[in-house]
Amino acid sequence: MAKSKLELKGFNEFIQDLQDAGGNIDKQGKECFEQCARETEAQLRAKAKASGLDQKLLNKMNSKTTQNTSAGIWDFETGWEKGKLNSKKISDGYKVLFYNYGTPKRYTKKGANRGKEAKTNFIANAKRAAAKRCKKIQKDFLANVTKGL
Repeated sequence: MAKSKLELKGFNEFIQDLQDAGGNIDKQGKECFEQCARETEAQLRAKAKASGLDQKLLNKMNSKTTQNTSAGIWDFETGWEKGKLNSKKISDGYKVLFYNYGTPKRYTKKGANRGKEAKTNFIANAKRAAAKRCKKIQKDFLANVTKGL
């Protein structure tokens, strides 16, 4: 009975390539995250401006990034602070919401017409546009990380 022998060549180089990719993935992953965050913010700003949102409200838009590197969690928020609802002084966040979702025809207590705000839906449009671009950024990131493997 003949003994067969299996020999694997290049396995040590493959293991080294995997370890190198693992070392770079945190740095490149953070860069990918930051690029997606910038793209999301840019899309929201562009869609809001294109829909006719007042420049003063555009300037009130803020972004916040939270990172928990030990758990590998990165979180990004962008938009307007909604604040508390106050009928005497409406916060900027509510103004943006009313502009995005629209309002019904409104009347004062004396019966005067206050008008109607048309729906612009720029927030959903910005989410869709940003999702498309971020998916491409993430796909390129994955191809870059796994090249050579």
